[in-house]
Amino acid sequence: MAYLAAFVLLALGGMVYVAFRPSNLLLIVALKALGAGDVLGVLRGAVQGLEVSDFVVYSLPAALWSAAYILAMEALWCGRGVSLGFRVVWVSLVPVMGVVSELMQAAGILPGVFDWMDLMCYLLPFLVYTVYEFRCIQRE
Repeated sequence: MAYLAAFVLLALGGMVYVAFRPSNLLLIVALKALGAGDVLGVLRGAVQGLEVSDFVVYSLPAALWSAAYILAMEALWCGRGVSLGFRVVWVSLVPVMGVVSELMQAAGILPGVFDWMDLMCYLLPFLVYTVYEFRCIQRE
């Protein structure tokens, strides 16, 4: 079930990204090169004219992708006798990379636009996971 939830979150983030972001982004160009141009055209045409907040377009996909990764990693290690520390290290990889990339953008090391909301969107799913795990440990 967690894998399905992870896939849904990944797909939702991807659909928001390709539907509303500029068409010259690498992912969209790559999808067109792979033959998905017609599908992208239908999706982008269906949402054309919708007023969507900048948060949804630019930050929400990061939160959805971060949460999808966390769910997938937790499902992968769940019930396998893997220590909490090991799971936390693996679960934290994508959120940490997202935070580091945002901080590198702020410092001008990495191209892009630093955004506090993006930073929070990478961190929030990890914080929710951490609180959940902590509560589970306390119940044991």
